[in-house]
Parts: sequence; structure tokens; C-alpha cells
Amino acid sequence: TTPAPPATTPPPTTAPCRAVGEFPGNYYELNFSLRRGDCGPAVETLQSYLNNIYGYSLVVDGRFGPATERAVREMQERFFGPGPAVTGVLDRDTWTAMVGSDPPPDA
Repeated sequence: TTPAPPATTPPPTTAPCRAVGEFPGNYYELNFSLRRGDCGPAVETLQSYLNNIYGYSLVVDGRFGPATERAVREMQERFFGPGPAVTGVLDRDTWTAMVGSDPPPDA
């Protein structure tokens, strides 16, 4: 008889991420960037905000993945137009435009 092949470990169900904390005490003063691969309470806040204010249907799991990145890119295009500002990274300028827009444009 032939020996059985060695058992393989299944790949992890979640990729490692860069843990980020919460938004600063002043909600409107983002002092860090969020990008694909980040995870934590600040990402959950972003996802909830995109869902509640802009009508997205993101899974609020605290993981900045492709769908969250796509939503951030769409927000950047909406506020800044196409060009170098469309990075998919939530920076201070993008967050300020998002939270300072009342009501949201084109909503």
C-alpha cells in the first residue's frame, strides 16, 4: 500500500491585518489614514458611516477589504473628481469631505 499524503493545514479564513484603534475624541479630526488591510473599531465606524449616510451595503466587520476600498474610491471621485486624489485610502481630506457634506451630494 501507498502511504497517505501528509495532512495539509487549511489556509486561514482571515488574513492578518494592521490593527487600528478608534477615531479620535473629536470625530471630525482624523489623525491617521485607513487603508486596505487595516482592521479595528475605526474601520467599523467608517463602514457604518458609509452604510448609514451614503447608502452602501458594506458588511460591518471592521476589516478594510476590497468593498470598503471601492466605496472610499467612489467617495473620493464624488468629492474630488477623477485624478490622483482617488487612492482608496481614507485620509483626513476624504473624511473631512465625507462628514462635512450635509446632505451628501447626489444622494
